[in-house]
Amino acid sequence: MIKALTFDLWNTLVADDHADYSKRRIAILLHVCEQQQCFRDVSAVRAAYQSAMRLWEECWRVKRKGISIQELISHIFAELNIHLKDAVRDDVVTRFAGVVLDDPPPMLDYASSVLEVLHTKYRIGLICDTGFTPGQVLTQVLKKHNILQYFSCLLFSDEVGATKPSALIFQKALDALSLKPQEVAHVGNLLETDVVGAKAIGMTAIWINRGEGDPKKISYQPDHEIKHLYELIHIL
Repeated sequence: MIKALTFDLWNTLVADDHADYSKRRIAILLHVCEQQQCFRDVSAVRAAYQSAMRLWEECWRVKRKGISIQELISHIFAELNIHLKDAVRDDVVTRFAGVVLDDPPPMLDYASSVLEVLHTKYRIGLICDTGFTPGQVLTQVLKKHNILQYFSCLLFSDEVGATKPSALIFQKALDALSLKPQEVAHVGNLLETDVVGAKAIGMTAIWINRGEGDPKKISYQPDHEIKHLYELIHIL
């Protein structure tokens, strides 16, 4: 019997392509270089930023380990051969956070209303892989959207130190919910992380098919496939 649900965040509950945050972050980096009197041209800063994105991609897809925004920013400035004091780096972290908080990614269709309905019957958790937007900031995004109150637990890869489909982050969610795998269903849009991770640990996997991935190419198959979040109400 399903007693709880865990959700992915990006492209499951909120849009992942809302705004070009990268351009704003590169502008921040250029300003910091100028403040530090270590002038670098736009192409060099963009290349350093893209290098950090590749590092994040490697950690996410290959090593399956979480990486903090502090590590990513340190990587950028190492690529630029600029030594930053901790206080300056922390200021960049804060300014990067402001990019998302000033213009939060919007909720996807039906997400808020579905959570409102489901939380009356099930405990709800979040299992989210993070990049330049850390868990602390994403928690504030949830609060801005007035949905934070629906969650019993929040698991972010930068805080756990592991990304989906690692069993570690799913087990942390189960421990926080005090439930067994067969009592929890995970909902997400990525087959190779959400579905594989949930099924590997024994949870029910519900795949939101947004045209990302081919079920024939993964080792586990989802228990349910939906196209819209409101379909959850009818299959649970």
